[in-house]
Amino acid sequence: MINCPSCKHETSIRMIACEACDLKLEGEFMLPRLARLSPGLQKLAEQFLLSGGSLKTMSKELDISYPTLRKNLDDLIGAVETLQKNDNHKISNILIKIEKGDISSEKGLRLIKEMNGEL
Repeated sequence: MINCPSCKHETSIRMIACEACDLKLEGEFMLPRLARLSPGLQKLAEQFLLSGGSLKTMSKELDISYPTLRKNLDDLIGAVETLQKNDNHKISNILIKIEKGDISSEKGLRLIKEMNGEL
């Protein structure tokens, strides 16, 4: 779930748990960009990868016309660009918090890496 079902505001992850040993980590965690796409756009991105990027194959497998597929891919591209722009703003805010001493540089770096899908 990306957005709150009540107010639609972006949710955040506060706890991660291991099913094997029941270890629980609490804190502030960021999902990588692609994980923050809507479920429909995530499925479209997955289909794009599985088709090897072939729009002809995708169009056939999804049983939609090329213009519809192209519009859907443009929506996907726009969503990723918007997330990237928002992430750049969040990164700026994280760097300001580090500079002010509000958060540690280690925490800030971890959050930035999580956002960029590097962790």
